[in-house]
Amino acid sequence: MPARTAWGANVIDEHNDELIGTQLGGCQVLDLLGQGGMARVYRGRQEHLDRDVAIKVLPPYYVTDPTFIDRFQREARAMAKLQHPNIVVIYDAGRQAPWLYIVMELITGGNLRQRMTTSMSMAEATHIFHDIAEALTYAHERGIIHRDVKPVNVLLDTSRPQQYPRAVLSDFGIAKVMQSSSNLTRTGAGVGTPEYMSPEQCKGQPVDARTD
Repeated sequence: MPARTAWGANVIDEHNDELIGTQLGGCQVLDLLGQGGMARVYRGRQEHLDRDVAIKVLPPYYVTDPTFIDRFQREARAMAKLQHPNIVVIYDAGRQAPWLYIVMELITGGNLRQRMTTSMSMAEATHIFHDIAEALTYAHERGIIHRDVKPVNVLLDTSRPQQYPRAVLSDFGIAKVMQSSSNLTRTGAGVGTPEYMSPEQCKGQPVDARTD
């Protein structure tokens, strides 16, 4: 049986993707990089700035929730203010019916979950932990909690000549804004990843920086 996602449809391939080849947020959508329960991520091209970007697109049913749209826009502005070498850069965010999207820095070195399929040295692991700790400290000092720290949200930048890749934390604010949607119950979508969540977050209780 084909896998199903929170998009309310089977997992798709690029040949059947309605967004590929279209314009979204001033970007040409080139190809699908990944798909999860909360979003699809595409490679895009910002032609006026001559750069490739990543475009995270939320499922269409979120557009039917005005409260969610308002929260999404506020959180996107907060995320865009985070300027740190270990936090993914947000270029733009908005709504283009029937889609909500975030345009961000494209990091092509894969993620920590993929890297963890083979062994790594203590020195490399320490380097990654240090980078992510720096990112979280910076965000927490500004009152922003990630809520969904997990290996798949740690991107690895191999574009610079250094011994180990730069670890970059992505998806700040996504779990928080998802949690505000009244559509969660209807779609069966969850917020956060149970094996990486604090007990307080699993119980739906208030959280602070310690949950990260």
